[in-house]
Amino acid sequence: VPVGWQGDIQPQDGYSVGDIALSSDSVMVYASREVLDTITAAWLQPTTVAGVADTTTLTRSIQKVRGARFSPSSVKVTFFTDRIVEKSVEVPVQGVNFPAGKKLQTFPAQVSITFQVGMKRYREVTAEDFILVVNYEDLLQTEGNRCHLSLKSTPPGTSQVKIEPNDVEFIIEDSKEPQE
Repeated sequence: VPVGWQGDIQPQDGYSVGDIALSSDSVMVYASREVLDTITAAWLQPTTVAGVADTTTLTRSIQKVRGARFSPSSVKVTFFTDRIVEKSVEVPVQGVNFPAGKKLQTFPAQVSITFQVGMKRYREVTAEDFILVVNYEDLLQTEGNRCHLSLKSTPPGTSQVKIEPNDVEFIIEDSKEPQE
């Protein structure tokens, strides 16, 4: 059966837990047919660890089940930590739900997105991973020429995402080509 991990790992400030690896992803179960029919996973004893800053390996026993024996009876759990760093990218503002013949112009056309990410993914996360939009219907209800930006997509593993500026000036232009 597969091995299941349960618990709570709290990294030290400035770190994140990126991956969790088990020394064995499955174990053998020896039991009567009736007991075997009730077992879907071998659950490790719950683990709670706080202040993790370095890669940490713990050995956890499999929770006992009456009438069953697991082999092996314990599994090593490794928590891989990653240092959190801040990164900024310039992301273009996109108009969505614009009718054919209308085009959005914002000032500025690109804004800065600052976020936190683990060092392991620092180079992987780029401006293309973020989608920043202005909805046409929202602009029709806006008084004046400033609008609020909406972040529609952020890459996994990022946190503390900030948009600067969060509001931009805009105009809606007539266009001969429909906006994609």
